[in-house]
Amino acid sequence: MKTITLIFLLAGITSFAQSPFNRSSSDTISRGKNEVLKNIVICIDTTSIYYSDDYKIEIAIDQTISQLPQPEYNFAGYSGKLKTNKGVYKMLLTLNAHKNVEDNKILFFIIKVKDSTDKVVYESSALSVQIKSYNESLTSYSYLGYVGTNFDLVDGIKAKNLFFAANVFVAPKYDKHLGFYLSLYGNRTVSINDSIKDLRRLNEVGLDSVNQSYAIYQKSDVKRNIESDNLGAYISVLYRLTKKSETTLYFSPSLEFIWRRNNVSLDYVNSNVMDTVSNPAGLTHGDVGLYTLPANQIIRTNTFDFNVGYIGLFLNHENERMSVRIHMSSGKSYRNIPLQGKSSLTDQNFFTKETLSFFTGRAWITEKKSGVTLQAEVYNTYSKPNPYYGITLSKAFDLDKLGTIFSPITSRN
Repeated sequence: MKTITLIFLLAGITSFAQSPFNRSSSDTISRGKNEVLKNIVICIDTTSIYYSDDYKIEIAIDQTISQLPQPEYNFAGYSGKLKTNKGVYKMLLTLNAHKNVEDNKILFFIIKVKDSTDKVVYESSALSVQIKSYNESLTSYSYLGYVGTNFDLVDGIKAKNLFFAANVFVAPKYDKHLGFYLSLYGNRTVSINDSIKDLRRLNEVGLDSVNQSYAIYQKSDVKRNIESDNLGAYISVLYRLTKKSETTLYFSPSLEFIWRRNNVSLDYVNSNVMDTVSNPAGLTHGDVGLYTLPANQIIRTNTFDFNVGYIGLFLNHENERMSVRIHMSSGKSYRNIPLQGKSSLTDQNFFTKETLSFFTGRAWITEKKSGVTLQAEVYNTYSKPNPYYGITLSKAFDLDKLGTIFSPITSRN
């Protein structure tokens, strides 16, 4: 939605020793689906000019020099007796429902004072209205949705894959200490690249010219990368510890569930043949067929983490320009990993289970006017270090406008 700001400007006035126009405060009009009606108040100090009881005043818009085209507005001017002392005149400005208004357009008002014979005694075009349009900013930081992209940290900083989230932040009331924070999200995180040098691996098995089995082993360097597509739900209690101006610190124990779909990529590089083994142990003649292992492999796994953050801190800083939220948590992670080749219908040990100590930290920075949000996170476990990192760039919007985002284009005005 675009809005219009009305700004009254002062200039020189023909025949007046000093300006009789009082400075008016700025006013703001929001364009909606329908036309907008707005009263414009113009004040004239008639004590500063020559005054006669039979004088009258006329106020209109000079369409010859005004920059806003006539179809964009309707203006009900004023015609009446010139009031003594400080005259206050109200006129109606009607803005149509068009949203594509160019910025910094000006309407110029003509003000004429006439005598009883309809002769113009004074005339001025000193008063003008400047129209400025701007995008609607977020109404608050409490109920926000986000749509954007993840950054690929493996092949350099570049946008990749969809990021979405919905955050609900309910701060404690001024006389209370308890609130809560809820976050539902879908994002991508990556683990740090690591490598193994001089790894001996089986590269090829087959039958030779005399119909004997053989195996070829290579020495390779292995580069490993882990990308994880996550769906998660996070909730924490907010207990206010201290508040100073725009910044509040909370104690925030938390619960979080994460479904991670991991893609583990293995690249074998700098490969050289080490040796060839004839009739390798464990292979019978009937089992052997020609097979060469690929130079690149992708292994897909699923993990289900349930994190209990016994210790947590939540720092919230917000004002009319931006919001900064940083929350950190540490506790126990209860991890379940489905076993390959197992079925939950026939195998009781369908999952392998681990209990690990974890640490996670997240930061959200949102600019209010544009809604642009930068988010970063890190997650790691203590006993089996395998850190995950994620950075996203997104556009925040008020959750109560979610329906308008997915409405048909023809229904939007």
